[in-house]
Amino acid sequence: MIIKNLRILASAVMVTLMVFIAELSGQTEMIFPEAAALVMGAWITGKQPWNTDRSRIVVCMTVSAFVGWIISAFLSTFLCIKIIIGFAICLILLILSKCTLFPLISACILPIMTNVKSVFYPVSVMILSAIIIIVQYAMEIKKIRKPVRFCPVIFDLKTDVKKWLVIFSLVVFMALAVEFSGASFILAPPLIVLLCEFMQKDSKPAKTPFIMFFLTGLCACFGTCMRLMLCDMLHLPLTAAALIISVSVFYFMMMINTPFPPACALSLLPLIITTDQLPPYPFEVMFGCAVLIIVSELTVKKLYKGASE
Repeated sequence: MIIKNLRILASAVMVTLMVFIAELSGQTEMIFPEAAALVMGAWITGKQPWNTDRSRIVVCMTVSAFVGWIISAFLSTFLCIKIIIGFAICLILLILSKCTLFPLISACILPIMTNVKSVFYPVSVMILSAIIIIVQYAMEIKKIRKPVRFCPVIFDLKTDVKKWLVIFSLVVFMALAVEFSGASFILAPPLIVLLCEFMQKDSKPAKTPFIMFFLTGLCACFGTCMRLMLCDMLHLPLTAAALIISVSVFYFMMMINTPFPPACALSLLPLIITTDQLPPYPFEVMFGCAVLIIVSELTVKKLYKGASE
């Protein structure tokens, strides 16, 4: 129990320091909500949820963040086209790296959806990723957590081509919905990560879809309420909200024994969106989450049933 508390507190401190430094420097682009998901998977949980090694975490997260920043800063076209291009590059990166580090998708799509122009964003992602893997290695040496074992993912033409085509098609459809509806967060970046995790064979989150939907919506609502009450109403710094959100979400997930990294990221995303986007944010997230979970549940059964036959 003491070791678990240490891992949770270290994770909360990491997230809070990230937001504090961003506020202190005036560079809010340095706030990377997916950092909460990374520390949940790399530090808090007993077993890392992604099949990857430390070098791939730093390289893949950095490359995808720079790709997203380049698309956002230098490509002038419709938002849906930017999202589709960024996601396509992420798929190629996942296949080439032979890993399942799905948070790299969020690292790429986030600057596109939030219109980030500053190079501080990808640099921040690179530094945060490096810190996370260094601390993870130190935890393993001190036997605070189990060592990470990586087995390169072998691309299976029979199922993986169909799987990624389904995922890509769904992301294209949702990106078009975002473009024409203006409801940006029905495809919030962590929701794309959620979709990829649900589409994996024998996915643990996919076995409890209702719980995952409830947890995702709860985290989105909680993060929104904390931002509105603490920052917009009481005029406290974002750092205070980050501390309360991270501690609460990390402890709650471990208390119910249901760690879900994408929901952690969704709880912090309200810290970087505009005030007018806050009221609809949790409802858009829940709608998008419901659509993605339903489609993935219907598709996965047919996909892997056909493959087994």
